[in-house]
Amino acid sequence: MPKTKNIVDKMNELLFDPIQESITKHEQQMIIRYRDAYTVWLENPLFSDLEIRDYLMSNYDISKSQSYRDIINIKLLLGNVREAGKEWHRHRVNYLLEKAAKMALDGQTKEATAISKVAIALIKNNKLDIEEGEEIPYDEIVPPAFEPVSDPQTIGLKPIENLQDRIAKLKEKYTGEIEITDIQYENINERE
Repeated sequence: MPKTKNIVDKMNELLFDPIQESITKHEQQMIIRYRDAYTVWLENPLFSDLEIRDYLMSNYDISKSQSYRDIINIKLLLGNVREAGKEWHRHRVNYLLEKAAKMALDGQTKEATAISKVAIALIKNNKLDIEEGEEIPYDEIVPPAFEPVSDPQTIGLKPIENLQDRIAKLKEKYTGEIEITDIQYENINERE
């Protein structure tokens, strides 16, 4: 019996293909919603999940819970727009700087200065002004050399008097000959 694919796997195969006749009407609507919501998200990366939820609910007449399921599936299929790392932060900074430039051109210098300071803080906070990390020379890393010792004082314990004698007595006690007794197999279901 062939295993049925879950909806995310099925949508993953069909998301960028022309809508096929072989899928259900419900699946066709899902593909259209996913494509549209992701396109809106790419055009407006500052949109929160709530704004995308509201967009889906108002444009596709779906419930709140369905819109949240759609958002989860969109993130699974296409990735989370906000988690693109430095590129996401660069986009935010560029957006703020463009906004500040427009305000400065419109004569709103105080607002433009404030927005520019926010953009500079974002640059420093997200380390956008620092080059990407240099490669770590793993071949030059030398692990520390540990030397085993039998002195318990090295780890802060008090020494035990006559330790070697105690060890010898314990070895003798627990490594002596053991008496093994054979036991007959008895089926417990046959007992009376």
